[in-house]
Amino acid sequence: DRLEPKEMLATIQREKITVLSTMPTALVRMLNYEGLGDYDLSSLRAVRCGAAALRPAVAREAEARLGCLIVPAAGAREVGIAFTSVDDSPEIRLQTVGRPLPGNEIRLVDEDGREAPPGETGELWARGAFSSSGYYKDMPATLEAWGQLGSEGWYRTGDLARYDQVGTLMLVGRKKEMILRGGQNIYPREIEQHLLSHPHVADVCIVPFPDPVMGERACACIVLKLGFRLTFEEMVAFLNDKKLAPYKLPERLEIREQFPLLADGLKVDKRALAQDITLRLEIEGPG
Repeated sequence: DRLEPKEMLATIQREKITVLSTMPTALVRMLNYEGLGDYDLSSLRAVRCGAAALRPAVAREAEARLGCLIVPAAGAREVGIAFTSVDDSPEIRLQTVGRPLPGNEIRLVDEDGREAPPGETGELWARGAFSSSGYYKDMPATLEAWGQLGSEGWYRTGDLARYDQVGTLMLVGRKKEMILRGGQNIYPREIEQHLLSHPHVADVCIVPFPDPVMGERACACIVLKLGFRLTFEEMVAFLNDKKLAPYKLPERLEIREQFPLLADGLKVDKRALAQDITLRLEIEGPG
């Protein structure tokens, strides 16, 4: 919540920053800041964006409005995973996280712990030169995250990913964020990418809310661009035009000024967002 786009933009202008390393949430707040055009950002050559999935619609808008290259990467505090290059094509840079870092190994694992078939989605596991060796004085958490100690351990990222046709890595979403609606899997990232292409939408998070019949349903939490509005019916009509499967359509819309952030001040706290929606439903009661 302490992230201030005004301070970020002023620093870029004052220090003539050439390469900015940041995260998707920070990038979205910069793009949605009404004073963005007041700053001279001509020194920027590239923006490295990582630690969370950067959605293609945001990457394209950022590249157009900031006038520099967007070069996504994938990783976590525990392990560096993959990266794109300024020499990559726009298709690779704006839609994937590139290829594994030198010395890294990557596995995509299905629900049964087996290698996911080529082209299929699996949980992203990584190990190698860019991996830490565990959590300080916390052996249970280390074994849970890496499976075993030493170089044979694989860090379970919790990210769902797949390879595209040319062998670059694409993040699909978070394993824990998958919504199970009546036995059907809903991956929030797919819906979020569609909604981010709506001209009125600045940012979006798809989170679950409990349902006595379906178990879970999807709620679209949206931050609008300044001066715009969006109704539930307009959102559904837009997604229908995108040929989204009916069971994936969000069944609730929440308009927010901004999203809650985790302690690092950069990543969206989706759990807090979902808990807030659940609390609102309890207050509203049946109906």
